[in-house]
Formats: sequence, structure tokens, C-alpha cells
Amino acid sequence: MCLELSNLINQCVTSYKGGASCENCVNHKQCESMESCKCYDSCIYPLHHAHGCGKTYNCSNMAYNYIVKHLYRFASEIEYAFRDIYNAEYQNWQDTINIVSLGCGPSSELYGIINELHEQNSNLGVSYHGFDTNTIWQDIWEFNVVNCFPYTVEYSTDDMFRFYDNSDEHIDILILNYLLSDIARNMQDEQKVAFLNSLANFIDVRDVQYVIFNDIPLFYGNLNSGYSCMENIVGQFGLNKPRISKIECYRERFGEPNQFQPVYGKKRQIGNLLFMVDEIAKDFQPFEYCNSIQMIIKKTIDK
Repeated sequence: MCLELSNLINQCVTSYKGGASCENCVNHKQCESMESCKCYDSCIYPLHHAHGCGKTYNCSNMAYNYIVKHLYRFASEIEYAFRDIYNAEYQNWQDTINIVSLGCGPSSELYGIINELHEQNSNLGVSYHGFDTNTIWQDIWEFNVVNCFPYTVEYSTDDMFRFYDNSDEHIDILILNYLLSDIARNMQDEQKVAFLNSLANFIDVRDVQYVIFNDIPLFYGNLNSGYSCMENIVGQFGLNKPRISKIECYRERFGEPNQFQPVYGKKRQIGNLLFMVDEIAKDFQPFEYCNSIQMIIKKTIDK
């Protein structure tokens, strides 16, 4: 049992059932009731499945519902990826690992990492910095800072690329957890290209050791899926600049492709959740298994 995750789930369920107002939500008239399943069906599901809808998380109830519905899955998926990195690197890491999450939302990845450190009985510290421009998560961020102590947790609404412009800070792991599919759905083509170029350059030239991409198993081309955005980024490494590092790229999947999907990467042998679903969360019908595709990038500076 991960006490930190259970604390967050309890906080979200309590806040949701406590009658947080939906009055400022653009979907308010569509909400049939405050029942957890209705909030998901009316507001969250359409947001995830409408290309270019321009909708975002703008309501506290949506945020709480999203966390309880998705956190067990998303945290588990990241924990599997982090376990691979931990097993390869724990003897090389010193006292604290520096983790940056771009488009962090409620920081589901943070809970996967903490749970794995508990499972490994590791004394490693964590310095976690989440970047997200959507302040709907502010109360969750404040909760995480306290809930995850003694790990160091901080957040910024700044542009990550600008934030590190004048910094040579080492980043052990950069995480993009379902961000690229959001970019693919909601940005115009020119914006997508500019963002992906900036991200590829950031990974390529900054002191970043690992990158974890975790995203939806959809395979649309032309930058219309997280998958095509991942592959675009990898394809840019080393272009128009001297090769200063060795790039290794590992592709993983949890599910089996259907007849219309390609076989992506290596199938993980286990896709079970790594957390027990809390009793208080069951009315929200949390996802019960992992289902993402993953790309793990390891960068080694040439000597």
C-alpha cells in the first residue's frame, strides 16, 4: 500500500463529494448530476476524445474526478518505466535523483516513483519539479508538497525551456506523461512543430540522462498522436549539429494491438496495477490495468 497515493485519493474524493462548485465550468449545463460517472462521461471523456476541441481542465470537480479515475493507471505505468531505469542506475545515483515533469498535471508519475522507492527500500531522495501552465491543479500541487515530504516537490507555471535557458542543472529523468497526445489534439500544426523542435533540442543539448514518454496507444501520423510526436522527436536528434551524445531508445507496450494497429516495441510481461484501489475510490470506477505505449530514451555523453 502506498500511503501517499491513498492520501491523495482520499483528498480528491472528499473534495469532490464535498460539493465543490461546477458553476464556472463551461460544461456546467451538460452535467447531469454530481455522480462521479456522470462527471466523467459529460466532461472528461469528450475532452480526451475530441480532436482540436480546445477544451481543458477548468473545473475543480473535473480535476478531482480525473485523478481518482486515472491515477492508479498512470502512476503504475510510470512505475514500470522507472523500475527499469532504477535497476540500471541505482548504483550510480548518489543521494538524490532530479526529476522534471513537463505538463505534470496532478503529478501521477511522482506517486509511481515514490512507490517504487518504497518497494526497493531505497534511501534515495527525490527532487521533483513539475511544469504546467494550468493552475486548476494548484490545490493538488500544494497538497503534494506536504503529502510527499520528505521528498522535495515544487511546481512552476513558467515555460520550461525558458526556465532552463541559463541553467546547466543535471536532470536524471525528464517525464512527459500523456502530454504529447494532448499536444497532438489541441495545438495547430505550426505550434506542434515549434514545440517538438524545442523539446528535441532541449533533450539533445541539455544535461538530461533519461526521458520517459508515456502515452496513448494510438498511431495516427502527421503529428496527430502521441506516438507520431515521439518518433518525430527521436528523428531530430543530432540534426544540424555535431553529435555530442549517444542516444539509446527503448520502446515498450502494455497491450496487444488490434487488427488496425502496428506492433509497437516490446510487450511488458505484466500490465497489472501496482496499487490496490482504495475502497473510497470504487464509485469512480478507476481503470484497472495499464494500457500505454512507452518510449524510454537514455542519453550518454560521449567522452
